[in-house]
Amino acid sequence: MSNPTPVHVGKRGSIVIPAELRREYQIEDGSLLVAEARPEGILLRRARLLVEETPGWRERMIAEFNSAVAELKQEPAAWAEELAGRAAWDAASMDGIEVDAWDGPTEPPGKRQHG
Repeated sequence: MSNPTPVHVGKRGSIVIPAELRREYQIEDGSLLVAEARPEGILLRRARLLVEETPGWRERMIAEFNSAVAELKQEPAAWAEELAGRAAWDAASMDGIEVDAWDGPTEPPGKRQHG
């Protein structure tokens, strides 16, 4: 870990990150950082890549999904619970509610407790 190094803040809030730190954290021209407010000051950290930007992400996601489904199918009670959850979400979308746009409780309307 490097020793703290003072940096100068420019007119528009720009700062120059010391070369040693840029090399250590692989920060290059165009790198995306996140500025985060912390009680002790401002934390700068590398932004995480979105999954969509990672080569081969779709293939990995499909493989992980297929593996998870295969595991669920090995446990009849877990698979029945999964199918029941899917049916509830399907019922919600058939009622004219788009599941992707659902902004209500974590469960669709058909599963809500009325009281």
